[in-house]
Amino acid sequence: MLDKLKIPSKMVLIVGALFFLIAMFAILKSCGSDAPQNVRLDSIPHTPTPDADSPADTIKTLTASVNALLDDVRA
Repeated sequence: MLDKLKIPSKMVLIVGALFFLIAMFAILKSCGSDAPQNVRLDSIPHTPTPDADSPADTIKTLTASVNALLDDVRA
């Protein structure tokens, strides 16, 4: 089947050379460092405050839970 295809050797050489050039361009483009080396921040980034209870609220909730449990045990 491949014997019936008559591809000129010049065409194979040109296609091979184009493939090689495209591959080299892709390799050189991916290995290049376009990122800046020295990055400075104007300020330190802070995480947002969570929507949670304060420690005092947590203590109040735990105290109420323990008192409810003790009332259930006494009953």
